[in-house]
Amino acid sequence: VVSRGVGPLAVLVELARGFLDEGARLAAVKGPRWAQELEEARPAMRILGLGEARAVAVPTTVRPTWVVSMRAKGPIPAGFPRRDGLPRSKPLGRPQA
Repeated sequence: VVSRGVGPLAVLVELARGFLDEGARLAAVKGPRWAQELEEARPAMRILGLGEARAVAVPTTVRPTWVVSMRAKGPIPAGFPRRDGLPRSKPLGRPQA
């Protein structure tokens, strides 16, 4: 799965996981906040079975750009994908008020 401009990684990993068989990769084009987004997405990545996260700078772009990638490990967990709207309104791994 390749994405650009979808949303924060914490949301994107859940939206993309249903399209990733075991061993498949997610590649997300991200801006300067990529490290913070990756850290915020780690709980969702654990829940969804995504690992081996890497970021590579893309030096020939007008704006600072990185490609953040990760690999799916194992089958898609039961109960996913969740109902439309939940990944954005209630991201995985975040305390709910």
